[in-house]
Amino acid sequence: MDINYKFSNLIGSVYRQGQVTFSPDGNTVISPVGNKLSLFDLKNNVSRTLALETSYSIYSVAINVSGTHMALADQKGQVHYINMRSETVLYKYSSCRKIKSLQFSPNGRMLAVCRDNDLQLFELSLTENQMFHPFSLFRTYKLSSESLNCVEWSSDSSLLVAGGDDKLIRVVGSRDFRNLFVHPISAHKGEIVNCQFLKSSYDMITICKRGVANVWTSSHQIGDLEEGVWRRDNRETTEEEMSKKIFFEKTKKFSLSESSGSGKNVDITSCKLHANSNVLVTAFDNGVFVLHEIPSFSLIHNLRVSDLKITTVAINLSGDWLAIGCGKGSAAQLVVWEWQSETYVMKQQSHSLRVTSAKYSPDGSYIATGAEDGKVKIWNSKTSFCTVTFAEHTSSVTAVRWTQNGRAILSASLDGTVRAHDLKRYRNFRTLVCPEPTQLGCLAVDSAGDIVIAGGKEVFNIFVWSMDTGHLLDILSGHEANISAVDIHSNFIVSSSWDRTVKLWSIVNSQADTTELAHEAVDVCFSPGGDVVAVLTLDSTITFYESKEMAFIGSIEAHLDLDPSRGRFDTITRQNAVKSKSFTTIAFSPDGNLLLAGGESNNFCLYSVTDRLLMKKFTVTENRSLDGVALDVNRRNFTEFGNMELVDTSDEEEERGNKKAIQLPGTKNFDLGERRSHPEMSVFAVTYCPTGRRFAVCSTEGVGIYSLDVVSLFDPFQLDSRTNPDVVRRALEINDYSLALMASLKLADSQFICDSLESTSITQIPLVVKNLPLAYAERLLKWMSDGNIVSSTRHVHFYMIWLRALLQEHGMRLKGRADVATLTGVQQILAHHSQLISSMANQNKYSLTYFLNARKIKRPEEKKEKQEEEDDGESMPRVSKPEGAKWQNAEMSVDNFNDENFAFLASFEEILADNVEEDVPKKRKQIKKKPPKEDFEASGSKFSTEETDQPEVDVEEKRRLKKERRKKQMALNKLKKKERLAKRKTKEQNSQTKSSDDSSEVDQEKKKEENKGKKRKAGESGAVEPKIPKVENSVKKTPKETDEENGKLAVSPDSVAFDVSAWKNFHCLPSEILDAIVDLKFSEPTEIQSSVLPSAVRDRMDILGAAETGSGKTLAFGIPAICRLLEQDEKAQGPRVLMIAPTRELCIQIMSHVKALIKFTKFTAQCIVGGLAQPKQERLIKTRPPEIIVATPGRLWSMLENAAPGSYFANLKDLRCLVVDETDRMVEEGHFEELTHILNKIHEEAETEKLQTLVFSATLTFAQTQSNKKQLTPEQKIQRLIELTGLREGNRKIVDLTRQLGTAGCLVETRINCSDLLDKDTSLMYLLSRYSGRTLVFVNSVDAARRLHGILSALRRNPLLLHAKMLQRQRLRNLERFTAEPNSVLLATDVAARGLDIKGIDHVIHYQVPKAAETYIHRSGRTARARNRGLTILLVDPPSRNHYTRLCRNLNRMEDLDIFPIDNEPLMETLRRRVKLASELDKLTFRCKKIRLNESWFEKTAREAGLEYDETRNRELEGANEEVDQMKNKERQIRNELGIELERPLPRQNGSDYLKTRYITPDIVSKLNATKESAIDLFHEKKAEAKEWKKRNRKAIKTVDIKIKPEKKRK
Repeated sequence: MDINYKFSNLIGSVYRQGQVTFSPDGNTVISPVGNKLSLFDLKNNVSRTLALETSYSIYSVAINVSGTHMALADQKGQVHYINMRSETVLYKYSSCRKIKSLQFSPNGRMLAVCRDNDLQLFELSLTENQMFHPFSLFRTYKLSSESLNCVEWSSDSSLLVAGGDDKLIRVVGSRDFRNLFVHPISAHKGEIVNCQFLKSSYDMITICKRGVANVWTSSHQIGDLEEGVWRRDNRETTEEEMSKKIFFEKTKKFSLSESSGSGKNVDITSCKLHANSNVLVTAFDNGVFVLHEIPSFSLIHNLRVSDLKITTVAINLSGDWLAIGCGKGSAAQLVVWEWQSETYVMKQQSHSLRVTSAKYSPDGSYIATGAEDGKVKIWNSKTSFCTVTFAEHTSSVTAVRWTQNGRAILSASLDGTVRAHDLKRYRNFRTLVCPEPTQLGCLAVDSAGDIVIAGGKEVFNIFVWSMDTGHLLDILSGHEANISAVDIHSNFIVSSSWDRTVKLWSIVNSQADTTELAHEAVDVCFSPGGDVVAVLTLDSTITFYESKEMAFIGSIEAHLDLDPSRGRFDTITRQNAVKSKSFTTIAFSPDGNLLLAGGESNNFCLYSVTDRLLMKKFTVTENRSLDGVALDVNRRNFTEFGNMELVDTSDEEEERGNKKAIQLPGTKNFDLGERRSHPEMSVFAVTYCPTGRRFAVCSTEGVGIYSLDVVSLFDPFQLDSRTNPDVVRRALEINDYSLALMASLKLADSQFICDSLESTSITQIPLVVKNLPLAYAERLLKWMSDGNIVSSTRHVHFYMIWLRALLQEHGMRLKGRADVATLTGVQQILAHHSQLISSMANQNKYSLTYFLNARKIKRPEEKKEKQEEEDDGESMPRVSKPEGAKWQNAEMSVDNFNDENFAFLASFEEILADNVEEDVPKKRKQIKKKPPKEDFEASGSKFSTEETDQPEVDVEEKRRLKKERRKKQMALNKLKKKERLAKRKTKEQNSQTKSSDDSSEVDQEKKKEENKGKKRKAGESGAVEPKIPKVENSVKKTPKETDEENGKLAVSPDSVAFDVSAWKNFHCLPSEILDAIVDLKFSEPTEIQSSVLPSAVRDRMDILGAAETGSGKTLAFGIPAICRLLEQDEKAQGPRVLMIAPTRELCIQIMSHVKALIKFTKFTAQCIVGGLAQPKQERLIKTRPPEIIVATPGRLWSMLENAAPGSYFANLKDLRCLVVDETDRMVEEGHFEELTHILNKIHEEAETEKLQTLVFSATLTFAQTQSNKKQLTPEQKIQRLIELTGLREGNRKIVDLTRQLGTAGCLVETRINCSDLLDKDTSLMYLLSRYSGRTLVFVNSVDAARRLHGILSALRRNPLLLHAKMLQRQRLRNLERFTAEPNSVLLATDVAARGLDIKGIDHVIHYQVPKAAETYIHRSGRTARARNRGLTILLVDPPSRNHYTRLCRNLNRMEDLDIFPIDNEPLMETLRRRVKLASELDKLTFRCKKIRLNESWFEKTAREAGLEYDETRNRELEGANEEVDQMKNKERQIRNELGIELERPLPRQNGSDYLKTRYITPDIVSKLNATKESAIDLFHEKKAEAKEWKKRNRKAIKTVDIKIKPEKKRK
């Protein structure tokens, strides 16, 4: 049993206070966290905490230029000198005063320390009298009467400049100079924040707290100082000596506070100058930092990163990254900002209050933490970075738990809710609420993830929920006090309470066995196997019970191991303090043999369960800045006035020490009236990793990780005095590789090990491995798995040979010795290299295929040049073809990564080959066919092959020739078509005169059908194809009106040539686009296309477009995207055009439009949506990488996030066009969070100057933000969209063609007022029965859609469903059926509201009033598309009246919508009876189904538990069965009544159902067939009748008034 756990990392805390700095290479941020140091490797995205501690919290940090040594200073003035290679403390020095700054000299020989008001210089690594002194005091300058704040060295390490609270700057020398002793400078009115020399000079810049910066020019340059003794000026001093003394002149003064955004009312808190680039970074107390160029003080950049005060800033070596520390204590945060690209490199923030709970994920890769700030954070165990934060809780989080599959995290809170969060989409998908308000203090989840259990604090009940439905299943009552903990295993629940009892519950019968305790229980848990229950009581006693019978097994008296420390304000003895404190939390190890216990102490203990003995005691921290760390009280603080620690010093401007705010009741964080004290050290939670190799401890410091796999940088192995680096070097010189490798392993130096391995030749590797002892072989294998050298090396094959030889020679003996972590590390390295090699080999295969295919396509000029080269005798070298063309079918991996697999590459001398053309497969499709030469000559064309021999002409001439060729080709096609028609007519005449056989007639019919299909082919967006109006629904129109409505098509569908002259007026569309438009038969662009195409195609501007639905927006952004591809025909490893849409159906529709546009090009496109298999989509992209991607945000972000390095989606630098359709929907808060991640990733990796962004929507200015209900102006909304999508400033255009009302002009909008739900259902059925046509019914929820589907199905309407919970295949199938059937009905949620282009939708019915104006616009836009007529009807009932009123107001409607007429009351009454029966039938069916599901769950649980029903339960089941039988009988009765009702014919409008006649005449048939009319025509007719009736009434009223007035006058 290995219990050698060591501290390995600290998560949950990223920064507390003090200075942050960068490593010399600029890739690592060094941040003080209490009395520890955390290192954040930004290059490898990994963080770790050094395993060294100081006695107090760290305040100042400095690292030398080479990065080998570091100096730390804590709050009490103790300086620690650290070796960074071994991460050990070399020397400690106590200054007895506070140190605010310390700096290494550039040459690394000295260290400058600001010790209160003194400046001390130390010499480093000094040897004197055969004694080594790490620190040696060289000189002390008494500079100020107040404390010094900063010190900096000159670049030659000769001068130092220091500034402090006395507002003076002093320049001193590092040694004696005749020119200088102490030179004071006075020019500031505030405390000095920073003073620093400029690069390679003695000029300097000084900044004070009040925001004034001064630039000083020195009279001396580097090298002008003379060593010697400085003499004070007197009468004997000559003028020459006086002139040699250094002095500084102020040449520039600037107020930095003017750039803070708050005027001069803010103070500077930190400042740093990057000398190499002359960039000055200034931080203010309002959370703003500013960048200026020195010495001109030109403003470069300013940004507010936090609402907290910025306490420290640092800048890396290159000057690109800024490290910013904000705030203090637990509320602090650390930010790394790249100012040139304006992006976050790192943004980490710890919990603002203490962490109360933590739990590892089932696979150990993540750890979840919950804190009193109401947030749940997910941390990556490997990188120690926070990946996501959930902040839905409104009060403290008390417990967190994972589901068994690791896909969801549950958290309980004092707000009385349990929230379940999805870790795939990062959303709160389930909220479990108690039936009565109470605080939840504990949480448990069963192994299957189906049952969630929580215990209450105020109401002493245990609540049991179903995870699938979110319904409350049971309430377990029995405890009489606060429930402290619950746990679950199999079908049993164990709970502990402050009522001194532990109860074991059965889920099946809700019965409990009670066990009495001697003290209050504070924690309880099952062992992993479920056979033992451990109970922790308030007297720190751990009691073990057998889980089935709760039989006593044994106990551990843990109060003897608590060892609590003394508080600052404690006056009682240490023995009495133990009685008031105890352990509060316990946790089993995964094997159940060990038990962790922690509580109100600085210690936590590890116990053996079987032996019930203490195995090891751990100390959390040595930080005496926290309370409860010292074992005894400091008696020096006790004076005649009492304990000095009780004196409140919170009125000071700056708090001394690391103090934590104690909240007054009702106050918020950082309230000015809050009291302050030191936080007390305690352990709040402990948890084991499922692997058992590490555990986490939640304490006041944060979450500490203790592991068995801690690898020290200096970990010598069998080291003796004769082993040193010289031994390794000598062994390598004489080629003794075995000795060199063993000596390197003894020293544990990675560089020596790497040199020894790489110096060994491949043939000698087996011999060296064979000579290694087993202990050294194990050590070498561990080094390979733990280090980063093997995983990041370029010599992959070489190290794989080493690994193979090592495992072949020592594998069997290492099988029992090597630990799991080592073998897992080796497996991860193999998988990593396998993925890289496979992707590289496949990429090379595609590249070689491209080269060979490109070789076939030879231009005449290339042939001519080649012929000339052959004539001159300078032909290119020939290449022999590889044997078997292995590279074409190679799928490389680590398994077949052998030298012989790549032997064929030796035959390649040149990529281009001439003898491989016969083996290259031909293209399936030709991009463009040129007409034969004899066809042109036959048609009288002047075009001939002489044209190809002409010299080069300019671009305009080429374009003109291309247009002429296109016209000639079209004329030729027209001539050929006429000839074919003439031949066909001749054949038909011959077939009529001659008795042809049946087969010829069948062939002719097939040809006719094919021609008809070609004629019916039309475009999918952008313009309108000609429609033949319906006889019964349309009014006769003139040819001119019909031509205008149908997009002004100049020719009929039967015409041979198609006029696209309107498109040619743009003069910027390529020929391939024009050919596609001809094929689509779009005669003229729409308004949005005319406004967008010139700017987007010719000027390459970013577009923000808005137009009504059905106006052709798809072609408006599709054509510019294809044009960008045609302009820059270059090979790219990633996507070049990316189109994003919110729904799957819209993506599929856009994909069809794109395919039509790229028909005459060589480009390909791929659609990526959810609901389909992601591996299949990845395989399609990998097989043939497309240039165009059409995707939904969710699936696209999943592929981008999981993209391997070098893969298709990992290369976004070649992206040239980004399209975001329906933008307003995707940028709303709470919707499509993935889009924000996608846009950030694109703007980080793509070349933004070359990236063209096209943003479109139909309701661009109708979008509303969810977090702020206040209506924004259109300008504010557009500006918000510009910022989110990143449109280029100065190169963008806004095109807004939307109407003020939002909907299309040819849309008829009406409403029907309904009194109740039955009236609403009847009105819907009335509209479907009364009027024919394709109808789309919108609802607000999936439940409403399912309910309507049941009712309409019972009424035999056969409706189709479409909502988000359906499978993608079913959704597509229902859309196809809806499109194919003319009188179909589709019940849909808002999934179908945006962008869905289905031709022929006659009516859109809003069964439920939409809650947003943009939703109404998009719903209504499914009809009245492309200038066709359409009807939308709102069904308004009393509950939705307020929504309707707000909708009219947001749509700028000054009056209510017109009421749609109900003109057939008999039909309405008949349908009302039918709908009522169908509704009752649907309710009974749903009730029976719910009872059956509940019974099936109960039976399944009882069967798994092996239980049998008792008599009470059998009676309950019989009663439930009787209820089901009664409902089934009633259901059968209603179904019969409804069937009889449906057999009766419906009343007709014109009374044709009452016709009585003996004979059927044509008039009767026409009346019977004319039951259904056009709804729009009927509405207009009734509206005209209503107007006429009102007009007659007004006229009659006026006439009556005229007659009455004369009678009054007579009287």
